[in-house]
Amino acid sequence: MPWKLLIVEILESNGVSLRMQQSALRLGTLFLLQCLLTSCSTQYHSVNTPFLGWTGGYWDAEGPGNLVEIGFNGNALVTTRKVEYWAMRRAAEVCQQNKKTYFVIYPSLENAVADDPVEVVSASKTMGRASTSFYILMDDMPSQYALKASDVLARYQE
Repeated sequence: MPWKLLIVEILESNGVSLRMQQSALRLGTLFLLQCLLTSCSTQYHSVNTPFLGWTGGYWDAEGPGNLVEIGFNGNALVTTRKVEYWAMRRAAEVCQQNKKTYFVIYPSLENAVADDPVEVVSASKTMGRASTSFYILMDDMPSQYALKASDVLARYQE
């Protein structure tokens, strides 16, 4: 049964006038439209979050070796800058979850093998959707290109 018919049936069974039914349907339609419009924007959450993952979110995967791949997928409403911001935040969270203090960023496996790190991540848009992925190597000791997870979190917290 369509939702409008269900609402009308409930209102009629409670003796609500036709004019009040129409007002309730308009308000219900506006409420649903508002919910749909606000839920379309990617927020900071896992791509595995029920009912929200289809809008994008962060993901991470272990390997190869001691590397961890970090990624963030946005949708057409999210800028590449925001995706980069959230991916950096996720990298720092993963580092801290693994009880490490520092991490180094590699834009690809080839860069990791060559030990050619970068200091910032870069996102791009494909078919209107912003995304990024990169690898991190976590450590307890600082190195030339290492970022301190707590500093990154302080900078990229909302």
